[in-house]
Amino acid sequence: MRQEPLYELPMSSCDTYRDVFFYSYCILYDYDREDGKKIRTGIRFKLITAYRSTNAECTVSWQYENLDTLVEIYDSPWLEEFRAILAQANRDWVVRHFKLFTHGNCFEFLATSWELLPEYEGIWDDVLPDRKLFAGREVPL
Repeated sequence: MRQEPLYELPMSSCDTYRDVFFYSYCILYDYDREDGKKIRTGIRFKLITAYRSTNAECTVSWQYENLDTLVEIYDSPWLEEFRAILAQANRDWVVRHFKLFTHGNCFEFLATSWELLPEYEGIWDDVLPDRKLFAGREVPL
């Protein structure tokens, strides 16, 4: 499978206030910018067909090559499987396979595209204090 790097996180995923997490079609993260400001931002995926998350402890070593980097994976078995399903359903969607491997999780999306969210001052817990789901599992806050 060929992979193409698309975007590198502005910090190590070890340096976030809380692990990088999935919330409402987005991968969200917060960090201290070089000027000392706390910044929250993320990556939004458009028209998600499928999503999966794997704990980093259950992944293979080659995935560390693109740590903290959003990549597009071409001709993956998962992508081919969904393309076949879409063809049978007479859907002509252009679906792409995106992956972000962090220190905590490997997030994968089949979606049409992605975009960066704007940077905001503060951390995500300031605006999402009642968030109970983290990477697909319940976490005490």
